[in-house]
Amino acid sequence: MQMIQAYDGLNLYMTTDTPESPRAVVIISHGMCEHSGRYAAVTQKLFDRGFKVYRYDLRGHGKSEGERGFYSAPDEITEDLHRIVDIASEENPGLKRFLLGYSMGGFAVADFCTKYPDKAEGAILFDAATRDNLGGFSRISQSLDPLTRFPNKLAKRLTSDPEVTAAYKTDPLNASYFTAGLSQRLTLGIQQLTANPTFCLPVLLLHGEKDTLVDPSDSTDFFAQIASEDKQLKIYGNTQHEIFNESVKNQVMADVTRWIENRL
Repeated sequence: MQMIQAYDGLNLYMTTDTPESPRAVVIISHGMCEHSGRYAAVTQKLFDRGFKVYRYDLRGHGKSEGERGFYSAPDEITEDLHRIVDIASEENPGLKRFLLGYSMGGFAVADFCTKYPDKAEGAILFDAATRDNLGGFSRISQSLDPLTRFPNKLAKRLTSDPEVTAAYKTDPLNASYFTAGLSQRLTLGIQQLTANPTFCLPVLLLHGEKDTLVDPSDSTDFFAQIASEDKQLKIYGNTQHEIFNESVKNQVMADVTRWIENRL
């Protein structure tokens, strides 16, 4: 674990898990109001298949610096990921890089791969905020004070697993609030992503059928509109937002590792 400097000097918390002979690199970008530590089980599944895994806390989240749950520009979330990708590339010459993004982190991955297609070999998107068909972000007015706080009420809508829900509620690294600035910047970022459907990398889109935070249509719309020739979409029945914490979690990770292995 280490602190690394983002493009603007802000310190980001990063961890790496390195198997004996890495086959490829996977970089995980988490969702809003949480932190990279919640991806230990996902990381273990990848590690067991020989993948070196990089995790980091988004700015304003977990152990990273920054105003809690706040963004001042749409590019911040993307450029922070850019920094992690550059570090992973420098440390692992010759290894393919796959980016795994969940929810808001899925936006970061989709936006990054659209802007920098030569810096990754593929993307895996879990219930990714590539569109905003439910209006979860856009319902917050662009004219509102960006530092206005909203309570984090995500817990009951993340997963059907009561143990995971209870752990989420008591985890001190999960944020108790997010700001209008986060929603405002994500709204602008998603609008830009929608207007520029040039995403062309291999991509695996995975979504929960009963996700009430990021609608499955966000993934189906993104899938239909992007330029990628190598693209796959799978909707898991009777599952909520965190498919990696639902009863299908082993199937999800089997699908992910198989997809990556088929592209090495």
